[in-house]
Amino acid sequence: MKRTLLRTMVLVTSLMTVHPAWADQVYKCVLASGEILFTSRPCAPVVTHDQQARTDQQSDRLDEIEQEIAAVKFDLMETDMAYDENYGTVSEEDRERFDADYKERRVALTTSLRRLDRQRSALVSEIVSDLDVPVILMGQSN
Repeated sequence: MKRTLLRTMVLVTSLMTVHPAWADQVYKCVLASGEILFTSRPCAPVVTHDQQARTDQQSDRLDEIEQEIAAVKFDLMETDMAYDENYGTVSEEDRERFDADYKERRVALTTSLRRLDRQRSALVSEIVSDLDVPVILMGQSN
């Protein structure tokens, strides 16, 4: 009889310590329709129409910035290629002006690329903060 009593006590004790762990895994979610749902997974955020419209606008702007960055990088590549191709054909008296024009164009494009990169980073930070998701951004354009 002692063994049966001991087994019962061990079983009851083990269930009592497990029970709070089960309770920590239950989430109460309120759906967009107002319905309450209990689940073992964290609730998905409810997105309102205004939030969705804002996210769509931010996504569209991010796409525009990405396209502008690609265009500026392409212009940089073309500028470098044109400089390399035409350097040998420029006369000595025009070479100084040719170099100055190249450097001026390269600085303008690089400045534009950095500006767009900052805009992209700010927009991504804004999107992430609207979603309340911690994210670490890594890497930048040249």
